[in-house]
Amino acid sequence: MQNLQAAERYSRALLELAFERRQDAAVEEALVSLSAALKAAPEIEKFLSNPHVPPAERSRIVAKLFKGREAGETLTSFVELLFRNGRFGILHDVAAVYKRISDEAQGQATVTIRSAAPISSEDERRIVSNVERIGGFKAEVKKEVDPALIGGVVVRFNNKVLDGSVKNRISLIKKELTQKRTA
Repeated sequence: MQNLQAAERYSRALLELAFERRQDAAVEEALVSLSAALKAAPEIEKFLSNPHVPPAERSRIVAKLFKGREAGETLTSFVELLFRNGRFGILHDVAAVYKRISDEAQGQATVTIRSAAPISSEDERRIVSNVERIGGFKAEVKKEVDPALIGGVVVRFNNKVLDGSVKNRISLIKKELTQKRTA
């Protein structure tokens, strides 16, 4: 929990700086790309996280990663700050939180629709329309297929979960029956 609070603080500070410099979209794109690249290459993340690697070496590598990017200098300074404060380990959380709060500031949100089987474009459009109306934002949709849901859908957005899955309904019925049996 403490890491998420720190990620929230770092993300908000970075977003404020990025807005001032009119680099918010470029920072988001580069930060999310860096997080994805480090997840895909854990050996590089391990190397950069190693406190025994000289700070100058880590800074040189990060500067190379962002060289030529619109927000390269801003992100290089930010990652160096994470290194100095021993917080490089929260980079993935910072990227996720930054994207969320940046989207919120722009009236957008990522909506994840998880279903037991692929949903039709008509069902997707109906779900997205309802979520946009409820949330008051423009939705960016991610779809996932999870056969464990048995049927129905689970919709996530802005730290909210709408669970209309058969798996959840079975769980609720089971819980209700268990409570009645003990009463």
